[in-house]
Amino acid sequence: MLTGKQYEDVESVAVDKGIFVDVNMGMYDYNMVDLSKEYGIGLTQRSFVDYDKDEGILHIVWVMTGVHHYVYLKGGYLYDPLQRLPTYHKYGRMGWNLVKFFRRNPQ
Repeated sequence: MLTGKQYEDVESVAVDKGIFVDVNMGMYDYNMVDLSKEYGIGLTQRSFVDYDKDEGILHIVWVMTGVHHYVYLKGGYLYDPLQRLPTYHKYGRMGWNLVKFFRRNPQ
């Protein structure tokens, strides 16, 4: 979503660049930040999120299962690669806790 590319295409670039991608777990945070540079996108870790104004990637953990996941935040909406439609952040923040926020650097 951040790159405008399909997940599989980004994953292929990651593998080509020697970035470890676990089939079940995906990538680690530092791998995601490194890979974003390949697309000319800078990400900076922040401790505060303005869900209405910020744009970037949220590293979350589901409360019930403890499973870690990434969602994309833009314009107050959460874009989950596992769902078809975006969710307004006030409705989409139920059932998970924020682990880290990687804000997209202004261009």
